[in-house]
Amino acid sequence: MSISVKISFLSLVLVVYLAGSAGAQHCPVGDLNEDCKVNLRDLRLLADRWLDLNCLSPGCEADLDGVPGVDMFDFAWLAANWLKDYSEI
Repeated sequence: MSISVKISFLSLVLVVYLAGSAGAQHCPVGDLNEDCKVNLRDLRLLADRWLDLNCLSPGCEADLDGVPGVDMFDFAWLAANWLKDYSEI
């Protein structure tokens, strides 16, 4: 495959990726109730899962840092985005 075909293909992939991501709404890390706001409701959901043994496996919604378990590091992620509101964006 020639270099010009590779460049054209990569350009097409980039354009499709950027077009798809432009319409997607991104909520802040720490938004656990999916309203695109990080507030007291999210803190309550995090507290409900705090040190919960069921959250030691992947897929726990309150696990914000990707490391199994809900702990201070997850709270730090929530705190870093405290009161951010992307619901109107």
